[in-house]
Amino acid sequence: MINKKYIIGFIYSFFTCSLFVFAAASTQAASKQAPGTLMHEYSGKCLHPAGGSANPKNGTKLVVWPDCSNDDRIKYRWLSSGSIQHVSSGKCLHPSGGSANPANGTPLVFWSGCNESRLAFELTSGGSIRHKSS
Repeated sequence: MINKKYIIGFIYSFFTCSLFVFAAASTQAASKQAPGTLMHEYSGKCLHPAGGSANPKNGTKLVVWPDCSNDDRIKYRWLSSGSIQHVSSGKCLHPSGGSANPANGTPLVFWSGCNESRLAFELTSGGSIRHKSS
């Protein structure tokens, strides 16, 4: 059961920043990049692949949805490279179009391939997550 929230913040798109929390079962699990959900802190809604697929196609956008169940299809892990990986598909979050320096308003999409510097995210001192190379 997920009962604690760790790693505050998530960029839903490069134009609209919303506060999300990464929920993992424990501090130890979160520090080891254990899977967790990405939940909007104020609404309690979680990030899902548009259409709800456990194996979204390349280019599928992320959407906010009220289901925050324990399904792998809505779990993510933070890789040591800074990439955010979707657990059930193994795909990572990419700026749509693949740019290392995406324009404001660029949505995040699921895409094959991880561990590239242009896909890295980092925690800011204020607790949000931002795209490193933007």
